Amino acid sequence: MAIASSDRLSSNRVENSLYALTKKFFEFLKATYPKPINTNNLASFLKVSKRRVYDVTNILEGLGYLRKRSVNSMEWIGGDFTQFISEDDKKENNAKHKINIEKIDCHAMHEQENRPVNQIKKTEDISELEMLDNIEMSLNSEIGELNLSVQNMLQEESSITNAFVNNEDLLSIPHLSDKLIFVVKAPPETFLENKDTIDEYAIEMNVNNDKIDVFYISDEKNKS
Repeated sequence: MAIASSDRLSSNRVENSLYALTKKFFEFLKATYPKPINTNNLASFLKVSKRRVYDVTNILEGLGYLRKRSVNSMEWIGGDFTQFISEDDKKENNAKHKINIEKIDCHAMHEQENRPVNQIKKTEDISELEMLDNIEMSLNSEIGELNLSVQNMLQEESSITNAFVNNEDLLSIPHLSDKLIFVVKAPPETFLENKDTIDEYAIEMNVNNDKIDVFYISDEKNKS
């Protein structure tokens, strides 16, 4: 089993950091604007997963630069996006009009679970960006270790044989005793979004060229 060097891992983390991906996003936008942004094409361009694409677009959407058209389509509403693109051949007297992409706090995605995305603010505090970038690198490292552990576990025959749950398993969970339970069978790349609306039960799922099966699980015997 080949083990990637620390230099390669560090390089991959830098290339896939939110800062680097956001810079590449504007390259994609420059090539496709004013057409709508197809997130599938964007993922292919960035060479990352759809989940990582949404880390970038959610930040820009929260800052009011992007607007969602549909599940896989967005549009730029932030005006002149060239202000975020650094070009070495620009004249010096135009430099003061440029807004460096570093002013966008891309790394604020770490706080999305604790606060609404529309509360994320732009910042020029480089030390904070560096701190958040270090946190992201640490989280990526931990996620990589967990993924490796999962892969190793799934290679064990006993794990594969027992990799399932049944109705009784779900219904025996105390926390779910008074809840509606739905089981979703979908491909690995399925995108699931919990809509941020007044209707707290609105969930949207999307997958290309495949089907999604949803099963309702209920213990009718215990209902009065």
